[in-house]
Amino acid sequence: MAISVRTATWDDLEDMLRIEKETMPTHTYLFETQKELMDPEQGWMLISFDDDKPIGIAHLYRQPDGAGWFEILRVTPAEQKKGAGTAMWDRAIELCEENGLKSIAMYTGLKNVTSRKIAERKGLSLRLAVKEGELSREAAIASFAGSAPEAAACADGAAFAAACEKFGAEEAFGGQFVFNRTFYDFTPENLAWLCGEGIAYCGGDFAAAIGARFNKEAALQIGFIAGDEDKAVELAVKLLLAGPWPKLVIDVPEERTDLIEKLKGKGFSFIDSTIITLKRVFGK
Repeated sequence: MAISVRTATWDDLEDMLRIEKETMPTHTYLFETQKELMDPEQGWMLISFDDDKPIGIAHLYRQPDGAGWFEILRVTPAEQKKGAGTAMWDRAIELCEENGLKSIAMYTGLKNVTSRKIAERKGLSLRLAVKEGELSREAAIASFAGSAPEAAACADGAAFAAACEKFGAEEAFGGQFVFNRTFYDFTPENLAWLCGEGIAYCGGDFAAAIGARFNKEAALQIGFIAGDEDKAVELAVKLLLAGPWPKLVIDVPEERTDLIEKLKGKGFSFIDSTIITLKRVFGK
């Protein structure tokens, strides 16, 4: 047995889709987001082999501020515990170092001991714990009443960063915001990216990020809200009902029990499990 890892090409797509289907049949992110994940400007899609047999995939995403995000690690069940996952972790860290990425991070479930242990062996440590909630379109229709606040998408990164600072967004959301279970730091580059994507919003008394990173038709997500949270949520619901999305999703820092209870009162349901992020900063 010889485990190897290389950057995938479009010629590998059929094998990668098979690996994903065998591993996580209900979470086929690669199938749904192949254009983004195969884009070399956004990162590196990895494929691992046992000799010549494709057995695993993973992706290293280059965030706008030069941080690395390790995701979609999959190894076919019959080929697990042979070192393919570890080999892809090692290659991801090498790519970070070769390309000057400042950190690497990932998410997993609090109870996923195996995933967490591998990350910790690679030098990552606990960064944040969140609870994930969602509001179905039906629940939003039932709970939404009255007019939502008007807030135009903000295209000015500096102005949006100033609004986030004014309303304490970074502190309110544990120092990270999230889209599609991809967690970002509140850096100027990441906030400017939100503006470029058209998913940054400023009101007179709140700031919010509402949109998605990829698979943009599957759900609308609140990346963070700050300031008047009621008005920010009302805006998100307004956007939800004006678009095609079946649900609105939010990930709230676990310690923000006040916000979680407020959202439950608005019709959000929260999963029982906790999601955690782990991070390693290079050079420390």
